[in-house]
Amino acid sequence: MEIVKFHPATPSMDTGRVKFAHLTLPGMGTLKIRLHRTINWDNAKTVTVKRVPSGAWYVSISMEMPLKPTLTDNGKKTGVDVGVKKHTATSDGTYKEHPKFLRQSEGKLKKQQRSLSKKKKGSSNYHKQKKVLSRTHEHIANQREDFLHKLSLWLVVTYAYIAFEKLNRYGQKPASCEINTRCRMGYTDTVRHL
Repeated sequence: MEIVKFHPATPSMDTGRVKFAHLTLPGMGTLKIRLHRTINWDNAKTVTVKRVPSGAWYVSISMEMPLKPTLTDNGKKTGVDVGVKKHTATSDGTYKEHPKFLRQSEGKLKKQQRSLSKKKKGSSNYHKQKKVLSRTHEHIANQREDFLHKLSLWLVVTYAYIAFEKLNRYGQKPASCEINTRCRMGYTDTVRHL
């Protein structure tokens, strides 16, 4: 018995790619989804549906694919140090600056939060403004995630062997001005992406 039903739409005339399709899930009904790559349903294992606070829905499809190693061992080794002034510094002297996405959007967030606090709780305007604020937070999170993906890809492509310093985050006593900066850095996420 087929639980998940997938009906691809007709390919677009200009690119020949399928942009939209219909996915039928039990308990949810038929969803119109936007595809960013073609799907071979013979390899599909699980379907995960996620709703983010901004109201957008995401469908993640896990597939079993054959592993094709594309990187060769170039023999380069490096140690990576994460810090407050520079996001990452390698042992050969190259470093990546911290982009400070949250700091760039602080003014926008303050304005949106101030507007939300003036709305009557539970009203339709309150819910609209809450969605606007959620979209901004989601945008900042996506920027940070994108930066970390690009950084980890750069490290993996450039170096064959990568060593990170072992941080005792709870044992460190940062100055009060550094607390927010250290929390925004995403040290753990940097290692997790690798």
